Amino acid sequence: MKRFLSFFKGYKKEAILAPFFKLLEALNELLVPLIVAKIIDKGIAYENVGYVVKMCCVLVVFGITGLGCAVVAQYFAGKGSTGYACNVRSALMKKVQTFSFSTLDKKGASSIINVMTEDVNTIQNGVNLVLRLLSRSPIVVFGAVIFALGVDFKTSTVFLVMLPVLIIAVFFIMFSGVKKFAQTRNSADKVLLDARENLYGVREVRAFSLKDSQEKTFNEHNEKLNGKSIKSSNFVSFLNPLTFAIVNVGIIALINAGALRVYHGNLSQGLVVALYNYMTQILVELVKMANLTVNVSKMVASFQRVESVLDTDDVSNVIFSNQDKKLPYISFKGVDFSYAGSGKNVLKNINLDIEKREKIGIIGSTGSGKSTLVNLLLKGY
Repeated sequence: MKRFLSFFKGYKKEAILAPFFKLLEALNELLVPLIVAKIIDKGIAYENVGYVVKMCCVLVVFGITGLGCAVVAQYFAGKGSTGYACNVRSALMKKVQTFSFSTLDKKGASSIINVMTEDVNTIQNGVNLVLRLLSRSPIVVFGAVIFALGVDFKTSTVFLVMLPVLIIAVFFIMFSGVKKFAQTRNSADKVLLDARENLYGVREVRAFSLKDSQEKTFNEHNEKLNGKSIKSSNFVSFLNPLTFAIVNVGIIALINAGALRVYHGNLSQGLVVALYNYMTQILVELVKMANLTVNVSKMVASFQRVESVLDTDDVSNVIFSNQDKKLPYISFKGVDFSYAGSGKNVLKNINLDIEKREKIGIIGSTGSGKSTLVNLLLKGY
């Protein structure tokens, strides 16, 4: 969490103001059902046209105020999330520049590219939604329950039963979704790796007649990515109908209890409408929270991948030293080399002396290890 918040450096003001204006918008919205209840009970019930017009003007003012708060909050959320993503990319680029070739081989260039593009974009979208909805949606949901309890406690017990069930459903799907989206991103890395290898190594693929095997490998990885994407999407898409079902059952129970209270004279019609409006507000915000939950799950999975790059230790055990001027400027004596994870030597028993300002040519067939030898000369490994 500390590292996550550290990337708001330079954009702390936006990270505070965006939720603040969303909070004002939420409080503004929570007062609207009470005004509507007064219009029904005091204006329409007594045919008081002047009171109805007066309160409608108040609603217009509330609407303009809420719109203004929403626009300002969106501006700060957009600026803050964009700056946040910029800081994450800068940190990743600074870290990647310190990697040796062996670390780049181990992490995989395709994986690093995915992290710096797709994952950072996912984080940016997630931060934008968090700044806009993390303060608004919970305030509206819990605020609607509190206001409803203030309107009529007995009828509002429906809210107390429904809310815990919804919270459990939302958080269960959110935490389960994180793992599924992380698996999907890992599969995407393999597809990108296959595409990158075929594009950059097209000559080797053709020289060694590897076209069929490369196509087979790509199709296998692509099918796995497709399957995991469908499974993760189907899992989180279950959240919307689930919340709708729970809230609609709550609305039915609310209207039934409210009708009985009105029939016995314990509750006015306007207050029943207010309770219904609060239930509707909860439904709308929970749909937004469901969307937020899905995006937060993706953001958490992506941020874990970002952290895996930032936490990579890259310590070279090779010491380059040539203080004896009598020795060749560059000297290889019996050098063997193999890539990490491979038991086969790419270079075997290389003996090479290069004097300062001497020009040499390295000639060999495709795949013979010319690029590997040059990378060793450049101290890449």
